[in-house]
Amino acid sequence: MTVYISVIASLAALVSWLVMSSESMIRFVRENGPIENLTLVIYVVAIGLILYSGRTVLKVQTRVAIVILLAYMFMREAGFHKSLSGTSILKIKFWLGSQFPVANKLMALAILIPVLWMLFYFIRGYTRRWWSDLCVKDGYAVGIFVFLTVLVVSKIFDRSLNMMTEMWGWHFPVWVEALVTGQEEYLECILPLL
Repeated sequence: MTVYISVIASLAALVSWLVMSSESMIRFVRENGPIENLTLVIYVVAIGLILYSGRTVLKVQTRVAIVILLAYMFMREAGFHKSLSGTSILKIKFWLGSQFPVANKLMALAILIPVLWMLFYFIRGYTRRWWSDLCVKDGYAVGIFVFLTVLVVSKIFDRSLNMMTEMWGWHFPVWVEALVTGQEEYLECILPLL
């Protein structure tokens, strides 16, 4: 099912791009636009579902780890990762740059400790089982694989045009920007659903 959801989201972005003008599409998928706001709502709903209905099927620590994952992804989508200094705490230049005060770096570290715990919890507790279940195409394992794939693909779409402009000075017409940004935002919108 997760594979179909991902393909449908990508096709929906393509259809939207085909029927809208490039400018309308960019307004539709821009930061704080309708698609991003829908994504934030879906994160809140997903957190609520995990807290409420996850009680019957998930261990407490697993529910906490999933809620941390969803909450931090919500905060990243909402732009809170830049609230300490205007630069993302997820970027290397924040940690290595001397222009950011040590106090900000310590605060960022405190903010990221739950994420590090969550990653450690999932990797230590579930990686081996997930991999063996993925080999036999168990539904939840395929769903996690699709989630990770969509996450990576959406980040590639997010950075691709900017990186090509920064590295090689390439500039793209507005229709290319609308197509790529549409794919990125529609795929990001389904992440909490996956």
